[in-house]
Amino acid sequence: MRAKNKDLRARIAFSEDARAHAMYDVMKVRTIQKVCVNAQKTAESQIKSCQNMIYTKDKELTEALNQLAKAQGLLAKLGVPGYAEPQETTGTYESCTFLILLSLGFGIVKLLML
Repeated sequence: MRAKNKDLRARIAFSEDARAHAMYDVMKVRTIQKVCVNAQKTAESQIKSCQNMIYTKDKELTEALNQLAKAQGLLAKLGVPGYAEPQETTGTYESCTFLILLSLGFGIVKLLML
């Protein structure tokens, strides 16, 4: 009878130890998940910031090119040699912005899969 009780106590102790290890593993997984979610939010915020910066710079460049074209048009109308009629520009970097953001997205996905 004592042997059975001793064996039963050993099994209970082993199962409690296994349960404690499992709980520890669950806590580690939850911590890793939180870190990944925070990293994803940070990356999304940085991407949005970059998008805004690129959009602003693209808009400024487009406006500057349009002003340059108008100035060249005035010079052409005044008959200054070497200047032709201007042509409006329409955002030269918009397609490039999409490609940059697409590559950043793939990079973030790869990092999250590690």
